Amino acid sequence: MKIGKMDTDQLVSEVLSKLHPVRKEVVLRPEIGEDCAALDLGGDLVILSTDPVTVPNSDTGRIAVHINCNDVAACGGEPVAMLITILAPPDTKEDDIAKVMEQVAAEAAAVGIEIVGGHTEVTDAVNRLVVSGTAIGRCAKNALVQNKNIRPGDSLIITKYAGIEGTIMMCSELYEKAVAAVTYQRVRGAEELKNMLSVVPDGIIAARAGACAMHDITEGGVLGAVHEVCTASGCGAVVEEENVPLLSLTHDLCREFGVDPLRLISSGSMLIATPRPEQVLSALSEEGIGAAVIGKAVAAEEGFTIHCTDGVSRVFGPPRPDEIYKLFE
Repeated sequence: MKIGKMDTDQLVSEVLSKLHPVRKEVVLRPEIGEDCAALDLGGDLVILSTDPVTVPNSDTGRIAVHINCNDVAACGGEPVAMLITILAPPDTKEDDIAKVMEQVAAEAAAVGIEIVGGHTEVTDAVNRLVVSGTAIGRCAKNALVQNKNIRPGDSLIITKYAGIEGTIMMCSELYEKAVAAVTYQRVRGAEELKNMLSVVPDGIIAARAGACAMHDITEGGVLGAVHEVCTASGCGAVVEEENVPLLSLTHDLCREFGVDPLRLISSGSMLIATPRPEQVLSALSEEGIGAAVIGKAVAAEEGFTIHCTDGVSRVFGPPRPDEIYKLFE
């Protein structure tokens, strides 16, 4: 099998098809394009999400917190707590695990959540350190945002910039090559991007302002996220490449390394679908969060098209192995 997320068809046939409803408390179940589960246990809904960090990364602890809390926010929820599992190969140093937990603790405090448990194990089942998190959040019963609610004509918005996490990784894990490509000063500037990794504020603000669906943009990048959320609603999509906000650093590194920035892991950016784009953009802007309309949902029979900056319209498909994996082969 290929490295990275399973193909949509494989995920449906080999994983999701094996699951069946059992409990009436479950109000949001596993589906393509959904980031979380939701349980009605009385009072607010309980929102749950889990994700591992598997790509080589010196910021594993930091990323583990944000990708899971971001998923909760994509459902309109407020993250409350997390469980952290660390699987370390036998050659791991104690300091490596301590560094991960220092990052976890610092980012948890920044987001406003508590680490309430987990598991730490040294095992030869992995060949590099793997950190997996499970986030627990809450939201009011009438505030749950589900990706099946997109309709043709809804605008597609992304916050901040495409490729934030991928840019951080290129500058840290491929430091010398990145410096040779774009200069030391620009690479060092990527440290500031780590402050953008949380989309919890983005999600909470957009949910209140009229988002009908949200998805934090992780593996597969912008195009993968658009395909997932629109497929979940039985829609297609049109994306305008020139409207996708992209840092010049990201653009230059992607060009140097032969990477497609729209298929690059993009934690730190939230994809938002809404019938009221002006309202959502205004609410985000008031809180200092940049955002742009990058396209719209269309009828399913129109498929998925991106209008490229070279003047050519191209069809794009479901998420595939993230572009970042090319750099570690």
